[in-house]
Amino acid sequence: MAPKSWATSEQAAWLHTWMPEVIRRQAEHKLHLFWPSMLEAWVRKWPEHAALGLPLPSDPAARALTANELATVGAAIKERKNKLENWFRYQRNKVNRANGGTTTAASGSTAARIQAMFNFAAPKRRRVHQPVEIFQRRNPQFVTTPSPVNPGTPEAQRKSLKSQRMRLCTRVVTGLWQDVNDEERAAVMAELEKEKAVYVEEELAAETTAERTAAEYRAGIDTLDSAFTDVHKAAYKAAGWVGMMIVGGPNPRAAGEMSLKM
Repeated sequence: MAPKSWATSEQAAWLHTWMPEVIRRQAEHKLHLFWPSMLEAWVRKWPEHAALGLPLPSDPAARALTANELATVGAAIKERKNKLENWFRYQRNKVNRANGGTTTAASGSTAARIQAMFNFAAPKRRRVHQPVEIFQRRNPQFVTTPSPVNPGTPEAQRKSLKSQRMRLCTRVVTGLWQDVNDEERAAVMAELEKEKAVYVEEELAAETTAERTAAEYRAGIDTLDSAFTDVHKAAYKAAGWVGMMIVGGPNPRAAGEMSLKM
């Protein structure tokens, strides 16, 4: 039974227009690039300020929000994001059930073969710092540098110092972060969100500059026959199914004219 939807018919129709994009990003293992753009578009169309009866930031004559109002808006946006993520998760599962009646993933060996053939392996991502790490970076005075306790070579002293420092950070900084005041916690979380936004912008920029050349497209077209054979073998091995593929697209060797392969 479908859960009761919180979205209006207009909102649901708008969300459905994003389904192709979320499916594409999921296949690319890049869902983290989907959420910021979708959430930004949602907030522009249905700002939480309006739902809460607060002045819109886009209004030139709007008064500044109080600290409590800003916290309320932040909490509302976080709750909205959770609702949106759950909505898309439910829709993706519904599509999976309609297509095959199951959401079970392919076996590890089959998935690995397909990923290797088409270079679908999950791309490496830059690690986003944890809040406690940003807190430590903002407050270096909380961490003192202990003196080496082990005599010996400079390398041994360096390793000893590093080990002591890590233990100290874990014990002291984590405790301080847990008891930090609301103002500092908000500043840390704001810095964390900025860092995430920078990483997303850099990754999106890398996508736009990674345009493939005609030679690369030709090489890809040349490998399709063997790739299809491998996919059919994997499908037969995994499910006992047989089939055929028909694909087409602009062919650089034919001045961009459409060509088919099967």
